[in-house]
Parts: sequence; structure tokens; C-alpha cells
Amino acid sequence: RATVTVDHLESMLTEHVAVIEEIVARFRRHQPKVEGESIPERLQRSYRLTDEAISVVIEGNLLHAMRLVAESTVPELNERLAPLLATAIQNELAHRQQQGYRSLLLQRDKEKKASPAIKGPWQQSAADEANERYLYHLSLLKKYTSSVLYLSSLPQAEGETVEHLLFALAAGISMIFATLLAFYAQSVYGNFTASLFIALVVGYMFKDRIKEIGRSRSKSLLRRYFYDRRVYISTLDRQQRLGRVREKMTFLREQELPTQVKAAYTMGQISPIEIDGYSEHIIRYSRNVRLIADAFRKVRHEGVPLTGLSDILRLDIRPFLHKMDNPSERRYYLDGDTLRTVKLNRVYYINVISTYQKAGQEELFISQNVRVTLNRKGLVRVEKL
Repeated sequence: RATVTVDHLESMLTEHVAVIEEIVARFRRHQPKVEGESIPERLQRSYRLTDEAISVVIEGNLLHAMRLVAESTVPELNERLAPLLATAIQNELAHRQQQGYRSLLLQRDKEKKASPAIKGPWQQSAADEANERYLYHLSLLKKYTSSVLYLSSLPQAEGETVEHLLFALAAGISMIFATLLAFYAQSVYGNFTASLFIALVVGYMFKDRIKEIGRSRSKSLLRRYFYDRRVYISTLDRQQRLGRVREKMTFLREQELPTQVKAAYTMGQISPIEIDGYSEHIIRYSRNVRLIADAFRKVRHEGVPLTGLSDILRLDIRPFLHKMDNPSERRYYLDGDTLRTVKLNRVYYINVISTYQKAGQEELFISQNVRVTLNRKGLVRVEKL
């Protein structure tokens, strides 16, 4: 009876694997067409990422099936089905390796022989770093391929038109009261027509709303040229003002990034998905520093060896940690024909690019380019790129 069940499962699994191979073969048959010279690079990249994602999903499902087979109490089930599953998994791994995809896990036996890739307080082996980036790449890959199922959302304040109408109505009511007083005065001291009364009310309503709309538009316009706050720098006795610092924070789109900053960011990319800026949020923190040279010379003349200022920037990472996933994850992988598990570290990256620009010059200089690695527990390491 058990033999019949195994035969049936083997037949079903063989058919299932054959269907998978036929599906991926049809998809991969279009690769030469997609990689043609007339095809945009972004479309070619999308095709390759989709192909990689399909391969990863197939491998994951087959590994899950292999785990169920390995846990079966029927030895014959594992003996007959495991080789079939292992062959299908190896085919997908070979395909991804041939295509140069990054979703390849570095096995543990290789990890023990690997030399440290990062030395210092955050020392880790090359395999640890590769597996860490493997999990990060898989996370981005899943989001990228699933994004076609999402809807686009554009936050917008609700009821702005109704709000302006209600405010205009309130302004009209106040104008009615004021105009009635004027009408009463005019009825006593002179002529006052109903047409003039209506014109005054409507005009006041529009005048009030034009003022408020202009005020809101002016605020957004001023933020382009003015900063959030200003800090004056002076000596401890406040006798000499040495300069001032203006600072502000804004969000940017990828298209608004300066060319030098975009090039510096590209240097530290871990996954090709980052090329399109997918799942990235760009924060620009700006500081405008002005130092008064005459004040420095005067202070130095009085005996204080003051030649410059040190500007220290502190980044609080605690708000970034709240919604992070578990810091580690165990995944199955195939070592030859044997199913094994490996512990992978889940990390998140913040790219910090510091630039400076001299007054009166348009050229932008990159002073520092670092990648901050975080997990839910806190800071993992800081790397200079």
C-alpha cells in the first residue's frame, strides 16, 4: 500500500516538475529578443529581475517539498523523491549562476574557510557579508516583482475646496454684518443700492480666499529659498559673533539628485534593483554656514588661537529601528543532495553622502560617502565607500 502511494506521489511530482520546466522554458525563450540593442536597458533589467525572482520562487517551493519529504516517516518516499527534487533545484541554481544573478547563497563549509571581508570592530567573514547581502537582495527582489500588484497612492489633503468655500462663506457673513452697518449708516446719511451691497459682499469673499491661497502658496515658495532655523555662533562671552548656520530638511525625488551625489550613491549599490531607486527614500539635510573672517582675526589677535570650527553631525538611528523585521532568519539550502539550514542576518542600509559647496561656486564636492548598516537591535557597522 505504501509502495502504491509512493508511486502516485512520484508520478505527480514528476509531472509537477515537468510543468515548471515548461513554464520557465517558455519565459526564458524570449531572452534573446529582450536583450536586443533596440530594447531599453530598464526593460532588459526588469526581464532579468523577473527571471531571477521566478527561479528563487521555484527553488523555495522545491526546497519546502524536499523538507516535507525528508520529514516523512516512509523511508522509500525520501529515497525516490529527494533526487528528483534535488535535480530540479540544482538546475535553477545553475541557471542563476550562469546568468550572474546575485541570489546565490554561499554555503557554510565555504564560509569557514573564508577570510574576513571587513576588519575592525565589525569584523565578519566574506561569506557572512555575501549571505547578508543575499537576504537583502531577496527582500528587494520580492518587493520589486510584487509591486505590479500594488496600486499607486498619492497623498493629498481632503476637502480643500470645501474648506475654502466654507471660509469664503464665513467671510461673506462677516462682510454682510459689516455692510449692513454701512447700509444703515448710508440710509441715514445718503444713498446705498442693493447692487452695490451684493458686489461688496462677493468681492470681500473672493478677497479673503485670494489672501489665504496666496499665503499658503507663499509658504511653499519661501521654503525653497529660506531655511527652517538659524543659529548664530559667537564666543563664550558673546562679545564676538563668529558666524551663523542655517539648516533645513526636505525630501527629494531621485530625479532631483545632483549628478555627483547620484554617482557616489551608485558606487555603493548592493542590488541592481537599487539602480531605479526602488523602495528608496531620500532625505536632504542642508546646512548653510557663513563665517566672519574679521571676527576670527580679531579673536586671534586677542590671544585666542581660533582658526576654524568643527561641525559635528549626529544621526539618531532609533526612529529607523521601530518597524524593522527580525534581525536573523533561517533558510534552507541544498548542499549537494543534502538539505541543510543556514542562519542569515537581516540588515538594512542607510547611505550617508556628505557634500559641500563653496559660496559663489556651482561645483559640488563629495567629502564623505559611508554606508550605515542596521538591524532591529541597532547599529551593525559603518563602512566607508
